[in-house]
Amino acid sequence: MMDSIRSALKNNLTLSCFFVIGFPGETAATLRETRRLIHKLAWMGVQDVGVAKFVPYAGSRLFQQFLTQNRIRLDDVFFLSPSIFMAGPSSRSATPGLSRPSKSTAG
Repeated sequence: MMDSIRSALKNNLTLSCFFVIGFPGETAATLRETRRLIHKLAWMGVQDVGVAKFVPYAGSRLFQQFLTQNRIRLDDVFFLSPSIFMAGPSSRSATPGLSRPSKSTAG
């Protein structure tokens, strides 16, 4: 892949890359690897890099599994967050241990 990117950049092609993060099974280490790759691509001259969080497609096996495990709720936050890429404290990763803990609203 990197050889192809170098070749394209050498030939003055404009490149865009798109990454999806937060897949089930992803770790803090793999996220760091992805971040390093994004930085490397930018230094190499890639013009555009997009990043989005993983959201299971409705009707997919993972979607059904997440519903069964109460890892997603079909509420406004679920349906709006993919379109506005909520990166704030309420954003949840599909990978346990990578999401920020929920803040308590009590008190």
